[in-house]
Amino acid sequence: MRRYRGDIAVGLAAVLWSGWLLSGARSPSAQTVSNLGLSIIPFVAAAACLRRAGRLAGPLRRSWALLGASCAAWGIGQVIWTLYETGMGREVPFPSWADAGYLAAVPLATAGLLALPVAAQTVAGFLRTVLDGVMVALALFCISWILVLGPLFAAGSDSLLSTVLSLAYPVGDVVTITMLIFALLRARQGGEAGRQPLYLLGVGLSAIALADSGFVYLTSQTSYGSGSFIDIGWFAGFAVLFAAARCPERAARSADDEDGLRTVSSLAVPYTPVVLMAAAVLFQHVRGSNLDGPTIATAMGVLLLIVLRQVLTLRENLALVRNLEERVESRTSELRRGIDDQKRLQKELAHQAFHDSLTGLANRALFKDRVHQALLRARRRPRPLAVLFLDLDRFKAINDSFGHASGDALLVAVSRRLSDSVRAEDTVSRLGGDEFAVLVENLAGDAELSVVRPSAIRS
Repeated sequence: MRRYRGDIAVGLAAVLWSGWLLSGARSPSAQTVSNLGLSIIPFVAAAACLRRAGRLAGPLRRSWALLGASCAAWGIGQVIWTLYETGMGREVPFPSWADAGYLAAVPLATAGLLALPVAAQTVAGFLRTVLDGVMVALALFCISWILVLGPLFAAGSDSLLSTVLSLAYPVGDVVTITMLIFALLRARQGGEAGRQPLYLLGVGLSAIALADSGFVYLTSQTSYGSGSFIDIGWFAGFAVLFAAARCPERAARSADDEDGLRTVSSLAVPYTPVVLMAAAVLFQHVRGSNLDGPTIATAMGVLLLIVLRQVLTLRENLALVRNLEERVESRTSELRRGIDDQKRLQKELAHQAFHDSLTGLANRALFKDRVHQALLRARRRPRPLAVLFLDLDRFKAINDSFGHASGDALLVAVSRRLSDSVRAEDTVSRLGGDEFAVLVENLAGDAELSVVRPSAIRS
């Protein structure tokens, strides 16, 4: 809760300030409250941005520092405006030094957005991002031309400088929003460059841009005055920028934008301005105004970019499908190899569990099972069987005299001779130490035990 005290304080101040403004709109007290509030809130946001920059390093430090400088530049412009209007009681001239502060905020904010870290992209992903950025720029320019720039350009002005400055505000708003959307398309997900602060930046900068456009439009209609409801957009915008700068860092998420299918929200980012442009064009047509050349040209340019983007997306999706098929095939092969290795390991473990590790003969457990099975078969089909037991005389003396390696070699030699002395269906086992046993089945009589040649073992 302590972490959010500043956010709660700024939010409460925004509510009280807006309520005061709306209750006495265009009155002298509302004008004074508006000017003072708009002179303070940009520096509050600037301080939060610079404080965040001080905790970071690299591109993020530079990005937040530039955003803080942008807020401070706008605040300087507002202080100059307040000195004219509230301090000296004069109407603010146009142009004035206040415009220098307001307009300086645009390139600083743009530089801050461009300084944000970006995720690694493929060539197709980079081209798609560039197409999205140009498409957004044209769509926003078309909207601004229909609502603000066109009427402002048609009305003209007393001087070229006034006309240029009047057009600079909406054009700067278009550039800011375009760079914001471009940053959303390029920004790295997760961690300090996570999407949440960037979305809050988007809300704040959009509110400021809308307030700028409203200010230009109302000024062109000679109906703006300090304390107007338009001022709420600026105050709210900087309050949201303050919240964005104080947004807590989050742990990085493992996400790969280039390898996975894009989410609905990422697709909505570039197409939302296009939908708004279509609504603006429809509004222009419904109110009976003819579509002029710039509107038609930008709308056709947006349509062309949409077609190019869809072609690029189709090619990228086909490549993605091929890559997915290759990965599935590779994974299937790995699974098959893993299953084969597991089966082989199971066989090896089963062999080790029932065979003597030195001689490779059946061990005591397997020999007991073989004898048990042979007795069960003999009950169903009576046939003589025999179990032979033998051990090696003076084996301990060999180990003591020549070493255990010689003893092991002797055991291996005996096991081989035993295996060679019986039939294939008979079982030779090492019970342990120098003890061996032989299971002989299906004997015609005692005479058949001669298949085991003790002389061969003793030689």
